[in-house]
Amino acid sequence: ALAGGAAFLGPGAGGGAALSNPNGNDGRFLDFGGGGLTFAAVDGITFAAFVRHDSFQSWGTILSLRDDGGSNWIQLYNLGTTRRARWLIRNGWTTKLLTTPAYDDGGDASLAFFPPAGQWAHVAAVATDAGVYTLYRDGATREGWTTSDDTVAPNPSALTYTYAALGRYDYYSSGYFDGALRDVRLYARALGHNQMAIVHWIKRATKNSYSSGHTASSISLDMHFHAATSAILKSPDNPTSSPSIR
Repeated sequence: ALAGGAAFLGPGAGGGAALSNPNGNDGRFLDFGGGGLTFAAVDGITFAAFVRHDSFQSWGTILSLRDDGGSNWIQLYNLGTTRRARWLIRNGWTTKLLTTPAYDDGGDASLAFFPPAGQWAHVAAVATDAGVYTLYRDGATREGWTTSDDTVAPNPSALTYTYAALGRYDYYSSGYFDGALRDVRLYARALGHNQMAIVHWIKRATKNSYSSGHTASSISLDMHFHAATSAILKSPDNPTSSPSIR
């Protein structure tokens, strides 16, 4: 369970397994292993990570959490093979989708949520306990990247998401993500706009090393889906503090 401090996932790091993608593109995904992942989104939920797509695979899944019965889901993935994002929350069979707007590759490509293949961006997906959904890229949101529905919020109960993975839709073993993730964090609360200052802090601290082929020596996670060795998922007691930089 995530409850302050950090849960380390990956080979030799306390549970979970980085496994080969069977679809032949030499990608990797990280299965949370054992009984999955248990946590309670009492104050909402925030998922954040540096994301780099190497290609936009069909429904490439970054985060996938699903309970055994299928009545509770939390997912973040690219829509089809596009650079649009979809943030999905299901609570007791009622589902809410936030999908970023369509964009014209020949026109205003800035409307695309994910940057072009090969480029890093810091991505955050937030859902509050009041049913407000917001997506951020590099610490900012924009029109069409937020919505609300007071009938659907993340489930506040302590649930076990039996099918839990980074890099694929775990239940159906599909939707493989082709790319890399760094500094993956899952908070059992919804971070506000001001708290997204964390994003800018991380960006300043890491942007130079990312562009120069950074390794795992200086940040809390370095998970490449082409060479996965370990990953970390964090839920600190004080998520407004500076990120952990080693």
